[in-house]
Amino acid sequence: MPEIQTFREEFDNNDVQIHIVGVAYEDAESAVRSMVAEYELTFPNLYDPDGVVPVAYEADVTMPHYVFLDKKGRIAERINGAPRDVQVIKNILVELRTE
Repeated sequence: MPEIQTFREEFDNNDVQIHIVGVAYEDAESAVRSMVAEYELTFPNLYDPDGVVPVAYEADVTMPHYVFLDKKGRIAERINGAPRDVQVIKNILVELRTE
């Protein structure tokens, strides 16, 4: 999650609108709140104890799971698990930004 915060700050500084929402559905709510505070996350983080959001976006059970939406709200890209190279996420965001 800290890397996502960094990406958000980097892209927001370039006058690009990036919407990021974290969704926690396997962790206790108190653990989610602690993580948000620890990493000083400024994007919304939802607590979804029933797992509705992952089902709606057909998310893999792999954590973390990244779903990237295009400007029309359609799924444009997915990453299951933490990417080995953070440049992968940057490349996806740059591509979506130019669409």
